[in-house]
Amino acid sequence: MTVPKRSAALKYIFNKQPSTPRGLVGLTNLGNTCFMNSILQCIFATELLMGYFLSSDYLSDLNLKSPMKGQLANSFAQVVQDALAPANRTHVLNPSRFKRQIDNWAPQFAGYNQQDAQEFLRFMLDGLHEDLNRVTVRPRYTYKDVDVDKLSDVDKARFSWHRYMPGTAVSYLVRLQRILCILLKHFRFVRRSTTKHSSMPHLPSPIHNIRHILGPLPPHPKATKCTLTDCLLEFSASEVLPDLYRCDACKTRSQASKRLRIYKTPEILVLHLKRFTNSRDKIETFVQFPLRRLSLESVMTDTPGHDQIVYYDLFGVSSHMGGLGGGHYVAHQRSWDTGLWYEKNDSVVREVDEGRIEGLGRSGYVLFFQKSRQ
Repeated sequence: MTVPKRSAALKYIFNKQPSTPRGLVGLTNLGNTCFMNSILQCIFATELLMGYFLSSDYLSDLNLKSPMKGQLANSFAQVVQDALAPANRTHVLNPSRFKRQIDNWAPQFAGYNQQDAQEFLRFMLDGLHEDLNRVTVRPRYTYKDVDVDKLSDVDKARFSWHRYMPGTAVSYLVRLQRILCILLKHFRFVRRSTTKHSSMPHLPSPIHNIRHILGPLPPHPKATKCTLTDCLLEFSASEVLPDLYRCDACKTRSQASKRLRIYKTPEILVLHLKRFTNSRDKIETFVQFPLRRLSLESVMTDTPGHDQIVYYDLFGVSSHMGGLGGGHYVAHQRSWDTGLWYEKNDSVVREVDEGRIEGLGRSGYVLFFQKSRQ
């Protein structure tokens, strides 16, 4: 079982069109749907994903036995085609048809109440994944967790990745023995979770797949400023478990701690910053994030076989202004045709400079990065 080189994942890079840039489109606010508009605008800037849908290759991946029978993916592809049509000026697109399909897939988004942008992103990707999943009968596994724990960390990482992928296969990106899903390959990590307790400080390290990183801000919500690396370090910091941990190896219960590290990195990195406390207060700490060459070195595992140092460039930001009960979402995205940044506030689109993006540290909520190609 082999994994293709990264070049296979870059099949859909666009030829640049600086004279007629694509994606200079506003989206009609259908009534408090700025949460959806801001995420769609960032997704429109996700070059590899857009190339897949614009090529119509997705049609061969449609799963007509999925809960949505392929309707969500088809509706999304139409929005993509309309939004990315070359144009010499901005225009406004009404996404109501796609909104109806989202409502059918995830009824909690029905109507026109304000919703959480990162939750919308998660449900949208889940729905598109189901519509593009070629596997209709999921394989059954006969292994036991205790057997997996006996594997080395390297074999455990491979096992976790291969166990996940055969059951979620589809797409152009990676060929194991089945075809893998574009959405989940692009947006998924392999995470190593290390758990230790006083009786056995060197427990086996379970390895899991995760969709995105929730980057907690520093513990004190009144902190005025931090860096994105601070958030990542907080995400991966050692945490004492609130309940006693039962060790399968020694059959005892004792206090334990866990620590999360990254083993494999995705082509597209989505970071969700924790902007609200459990008491529903807004955390407005200024999070300083780089526009280029974000490194995950500080949160990578040292397990053999892990990804080497990689860098990410920012291409989209979904920002939230205001409080939890109301507020407003705005998108900022970098054009792959021109390299310029644009602010997309529902139907209004305007060019902005990089200083404007660097100033989003207090409102930035969902950050979109792509692996650097340099």
